Amino acid sequence: MERSYIKRIIILILGLIILSSGIALFIKADLGCDPYTTFNIGVSDAVNYNFAIVQIIINLVILAFILVVDRSFINIGTIISLFCVGPLIEFFNGVINSLLPYQFGFIGNVIILLIGCVIVSFGVGLYIATDLGAGPYDILPLIIEKRKNWSYKWIRIVLDVSCAVIGFLLGATIGIGTIIVALGLGPGIEYFRSFAVRFILKD
Repeated sequence: MERSYIKRIIILILGLIILSSGIALFIKADLGCDPYTTFNIGVSDAVNYNFAIVQIIINLVILAFILVVDRSFINIGTIISLFCVGPLIEFFNGVINSLLPYQFGFIGNVIILLIGCVIVSFGVGLYIATDLGAGPYDILPLIIEKRKNWSYKWIRIVLDVSCAVIGFLLGATIGIGTIIVALGLGPGIEYFRSFAVRFILKD
């Protein structure tokens, strides 16, 4: 196995670990779910069915779409993200609650959310920069970027805002955190992906 491939695998896993810790900070901030989760909650409420099952079904539908449109984006990173991100979030959620067991005020929670947004952006930027696949939702803007040659950050913003709005219209609750994440992740991911390609993945 080539050293460059091993390096990309390590960076992929590191990126998933980093983004999971950032999502745990979103949960700690408690200022609203991320846009994709908001969308899943909205669909779950609309069809009156278990959230976890609905999320699995939506992920499978997105995967089926990707298989038809451009299966080159499905790789080992897709499998790892599907099975590892959930447990990693649970792990970091426990760690953060142990280290920070007390409640923060609104300003404190906004600061935690912003830190989480930067961390998630860094993690996603790292792991998609490896070109070893991504989670179903993270693949969608990559497909559009490849086919239309549009800026990733704007594609991601439109996708995230759309998910938040649809989720809200279907009955999900949104908070200031949902809005911040919807507008902030796209630019953050684009910046850190470029950074990773230039300085971390460089041979």
